[in-house]
Amino acid sequence: MEENWKEQFTYKLKKETSLLNSNGRNTEINETLRDNYYAKLEKINVSTFISAYKPYNKFSGAIITMAMYLWEYEARFGFCINALCFILVLNGHDLFYRKENQRNVRIRVTSFEELESILISEKCKYLVKNGFNEFDKKNNRMEKFRNMRNNVAHYKLLINNKGLITIYNEETKNWQKIPLLKVQSELMNLSTDILQVLWSLI
Repeated sequence: MEENWKEQFTYKLKKETSLLNSNGRNTEINETLRDNYYAKLEKINVSTFISAYKPYNKFSGAIITMAMYLWEYEARFGFCINALCFILVLNGHDLFYRKENQRNVRIRVTSFEELESILISEKCKYLVKNGFNEFDKKNNRMEKFRNMRNNVAHYKLLINNKGLITIYNEETKNWQKIPLLKVQSELMNLSTDILQVLWSLI
């Protein structure tokens, strides 16, 4: 992701939230996002989770690390994606489409909850289409987060007794170590940055 992504992101989001203010929907978005955030994420306490499921060995610890990565990707990062899409929907931007019988069928989204049933990859395409280019899957950082999510979710990896996680690299035809904690930390920082900008504007 470009170094100045946050500046560009903030500029784009300011334009969208000013539209919300001008059409009187700022209260609706504020209440919806905060209600959904606190209902689903406020009680997620990572330290409580880890202390409740203390790993007996490094293999178990690796499994918990994988679970925590999915938690971050699907929960906090997923919430950020939903929040941004919901703002765009309320501002009357183009709605989602899906393929049915080789035709594009329009999906009319009317609530935050409906957004949750749409794949994150589709929502990222929607965000890119509407000017949030940092969510483009061609972006190296975004591609890394997504690939890591898919490898963990579909268990396309190996874990040895020392807790070392490796994944098969199709290009090099070798197994390589996954820096899972480093990628998770980067994803957590991104989610935090997005939330800080979001809360400051709504």
